[in-house]
Amino acid sequence: DDDHVGGIGQLLRFDNLSAIAKTVADAATAGFGAAQAKSRGNKIAAAAAGAAAAARGGYGPVHAAVAVEAAARAADKEFTADRPDAFYASEGATIGSDYVDRQPLVSPWLIRTAQTVKKAATAGALRLIGGPGAGGTTASRVANAIGGAVPPSFWTDRAYASCQVVDTGALYEPDQWGALIGGHVLMWANDWRPAPGTNRTRCSLGTADLAREILWNSGPQAIPAPADAPAMFVVATRSNAWQGGNNYAPFGPFQPKNDQAIGLVLRFGNFFYYTGDDLPSVGEDLIGTAVMGNSFANPQGGAAFPAPHRIAAFKCGHHGADGSTSDTFLQTIDSRASLISCGLGQFGTGDPHPTQNVINRINARVPRFFLTNCKFYTDHIPGSGDQDQLTDVHNRSRVCGDNADNNLAAGRHRGDARLYLSEAESTAPDGAGRRFHVHYYDRDDNPNAMIGGVIGDRTEDILY
Repeated sequence: DDDHVGGIGQLLRFDNLSAIAKTVADAATAGFGAAQAKSRGNKIAAAAAGAAAAARGGYGPVHAAVAVEAAARAADKEFTADRPDAFYASEGATIGSDYVDRQPLVSPWLIRTAQTVKKAATAGALRLIGGPGAGGTTASRVANAIGGAVPPSFWTDRAYASCQVVDTGALYEPDQWGALIGGHVLMWANDWRPAPGTNRTRCSLGTADLAREILWNSGPQAIPAPADAPAMFVVATRSNAWQGGNNYAPFGPFQPKNDQAIGLVLRFGNFFYYTGDDLPSVGEDLIGTAVMGNSFANPQGGAAFPAPHRIAAFKCGHHGADGSTSDTFLQTIDSRASLISCGLGQFGTGDPHPTQNVINRINARVPRFFLTNCKFYTDHIPGSGDQDQLTDVHNRSRVCGDNADNNLAAGRHRGDARLYLSEAESTAPDGAGRRFHVHYYDRDDNPNAMIGGVIGDRTEDILY
């Protein structure tokens, strides 16, 4: 569903934009460097010319020489002295665009409109010369200049240019999904532009992938699994649940779209974590029994890992909807903590998420549960009624963040919950050393501080 993969789509979109901006910025930097013996105006013009030429197709192994030649022409042009830096940048961008547009064969355009090409080239050139507001990298300044062509974005610096994207295939595929993975970004609502240097693979899981380990030794960054490293195993895909070995059991159709969700179990030493998207209880119940009674293969080879004594923590299914996280599942996996991704809005039928029934089940079985938000008054969650969740010693819930309505408001504390543990904690014997941690922001008044004080960042240690 879009509410699960929308964030990934945005990361890929912004990363593709970063790749375009970096290509333009690299051409600007090359032009600027080649004109170092020239005047200040010629250096600016050369940088802008190289950037503009790259934006119009002068990039890549074959056509990068076009941008080099465009920059050289701007570096040798005689300009009127003592003009503003922006004048030289604008002139250079024109030289670069005019030159590349006369070439018979170049790479696909990175930026379509002449106005945005000039903005991007000017931003790169002025950043290199140290113009006003010259913070950030040359590439990030170029990306900001292109910003009017795409929805509001942030700078990823091509962190995801080479990665593997795991999904369930074409069925229920989100809009633009394949194009984004393939390294394209949509500008001006109707113009797809290529992102140079992206190298992603798409792994669409089927029943043959059940019990497969997907963190290591696959995708463009494939390396063998290091000793004692975390390992992620597929336990559900396309309406089928892993049942040990090469066996799997079909379930559904109950909720045709949700049945397709991917179920994953992460193993790190003795620590096990489960997440299953919107899987219904009929699938989760099968998974819980199978994981607790079977071993996963060691991706390094050799003996299989032992079955877990419990799934230490898990993400609650379907945002806390009634159709997931059954009492049978909770009793089987015997978790120490649950994380619930929920918010101000309502999902599906409009029922509040998490529902009271799910909270009742979790509260009876799980010692601590963390919610990203909880705007509906719910029993066993004092934070949902603006009560201090830390003063009730019997309370098992933690509403994370400031629980505010506007998730996009600047400066607010969002309901992020970060679970982590060390390698030593993952392999410790049963006892105080075998623990994990959940970090979040607590907004409640601190009973031990002055009136009006807040807890702020808080970490809870949980034995498993």
